[in-house]
Amino acid sequence: MHLTLSEGLPAATVFLQGILSFFSPCVLPLLPVYFGYLSGARSG
Repeated sequence: MHLTLSEGLPAATVFLQGILSFFSPCVLPLLPVYFGYLSGARSG
């Protein structure tokens, strides 16, 4: 089964699903650490 973006879902749908999976409940506790790392904040 060879599924490419042109045959299956549009790229925008795949992108939105990736964004939604980023905010899944098991990832929510890690978001402050992730955003702190991206902003360059140092904790020590």
